[in-house]
Amino acid sequence: MSLGRKVTLNTGATIPQLGFGTWQAEPGQVGAAVLEALKAGYRHLDLAKVYGNQKEIAQALKKAFGGEVPGLKREDVFITSKLWNSQHRPKDVPAALDDCLAELGLDYLDLYLVHFPVAFDETSDVHNNLFPMQGEDVKMLDDVSIVDTWRAMTQLPKEKARAVGVSNHTKEHLQAIIDGTGVTPRCQPDRAPPTPAPARADPVLQREEHPRH
Repeated sequence: MSLGRKVTLNTGATIPQLGFGTWQAEPGQVGAAVLEALKAGYRHLDLAKVYGNQKEIAQALKKAFGGEVPGLKREDVFITSKLWNSQHRPKDVPAALDDCLAELGLDYLDLYLVHFPVAFDETSDVHNNLFPMQGEDVKMLDDVSIVDTWRAMTQLPKEKARAVGVSNHTKEHLQAIIDGTGVTPRCQPDRAPPTPAPARADPVLQREEHPRH
């Protein structure tokens, strides 16, 4: 059983429209929640490195694919994860994907997203590489652009990341990475903020003159 409808990515692949999110899920509870979600029919999991719970989720996936969800196989579940801001240096992107897969105990992701269009300088704080601080502020990385990071994403092995995309990017961000690389992201999850939103990115993603990755 699968909940909800599916939508088609710009590659022709399909993704379940209804996904189970794991942000701010309680440690010690998120694994059980994911397992119950899969039993209930969820077939899309929305994960991220920065959520800090992928190792626990890995145990739930192992149980689910090991028989606790009858008949469920890895290929039945669309799994999304995200590149964190402190991993934006192009040389760090492949290792970040490998680290993500290792945490989850998986061979591949169905979708790997650039979480936010900002880069943190992980070298500025040896004690906190997710939110590296300089004084009272997170230290930003000035010499890496969103185009640099996106180009590295497009070069990831497809056997490890079957599709790549972005999240939390504005129309302007999307236009910059498309113009800079010629590659259109496969996915830009919609945001629904309580305040007036920036210009929608859909028309940018729908333009056909750019190669799609």
